[in-house]
Amino acid sequence: MTDYFNTLCLRLGLSARLSLVSLTVCCSASVSYAQTPIRISVQPGNYSAFSMHVATENDYWKQAGLVPSFVRYPAGLPQVKGNADWDFGVTGTVPALIGAKDFDLITVAVADDQSLTNQIMARKELVDQIRAKRSIPTGSKIAVTLNSTGDYALQTCLALWGGRMKSEMVVQGATQPEVIAAGASGAADLVALWAPNIYTMQEKHGFEPLCTAKDFGPGIYNVVVTKRDYATRNPDIVSKFLAVMMRSVNWIKANPQAAQEMFVRVSAGEGVQISSFAAKSDYIARPVFNLDGQLAVMGHSPTSSNDSPAGRSFYSINVFLTEGKFGSRNMRPSSFVDSSFLNRVKDDAKLSAIAKSN
Repeated sequence: MTDYFNTLCLRLGLSARLSLVSLTVCCSASVSYAQTPIRISVQPGNYSAFSMHVATENDYWKQAGLVPSFVRYPAGLPQVKGNADWDFGVTGTVPALIGAKDFDLITVAVADDQSLTNQIMARKELVDQIRAKRSIPTGSKIAVTLNSTGDYALQTCLALWGGRMKSEMVVQGATQPEVIAAGASGAADLVALWAPNIYTMQEKHGFEPLCTAKDFGPGIYNVVVTKRDYATRNPDIVSKFLAVMMRSVNWIKANPQAAQEMFVRVSAGEGVQISSFAAKSDYIARPVFNLDGQLAVMGHSPTSSNDSPAGRSFYSINVFLTEGKFGSRNMRPSSFVDSSFLNRVKDDAKLSAIAKSN
């Protein structure tokens, strides 16, 4: 069959007097790639992993010889603790840093910038009161998913509005659905949520953002992590994975309406109902990064990662985690933020071609 297809391509090329470039593209379609299974862990309905679903929906994985399967988790902490069950994970910077410390996970790319969609929310009257008095009232009841990017956003928001600390509040540790329920029922005055849950609170319960992670210090990213030993043993697989991810990013940027519609459909398939409003809001508020953008955020070399936007974000979050006994004062971003696989994509002609197409 392969010989027949190549012969057909050749005849088509000759009869139509195609250019050498066109002939090469036609015949290259018959190349057979070894198909390597990979396991990707995601959080359902989270825009951070949307590029993975785009690659599946558009059949991009096959071009790089990858066959994905998906493992789903409700939040980042159980996700990184379950790292034995997956090869790549799309997660927040807080669980990524815990994973680096406890499980030797490395960050190989940035999934998206979620600074605007990590929010501390309350009903309008309380938001207006806090802004008028420039302080969050002592003893306020706050629902938050502990040791998450939402928890980090909460602590920095408390400091921003009146120099408050969690110890001055009544803090309820909860999953994201429980946080929503606490806010909706009045059991919590303020809630710490991330997308798509912020849209649920906004659309269904009339909550407004008091502050976002964009209001203070370095941004908050979702990132792509993998086990260090897996990356060491399989650098080609990691690089192929990233090349496909970059191709998906290009498609997302070039097709805003189709991307939003696909996100709604894919999320529904994962059991999460996303409104068109939420899909459009995520598309606007959560930038994703192509190959050049990745290297700008991650740093072009291991040593430069300390001062990169991602490195500064990790450093700030590590201070927060160290205070909560989860971080390590000795950890520097350069020890687990690794842009070398992105550079492999950039320097490899075939992978670079994949990464720059859409």
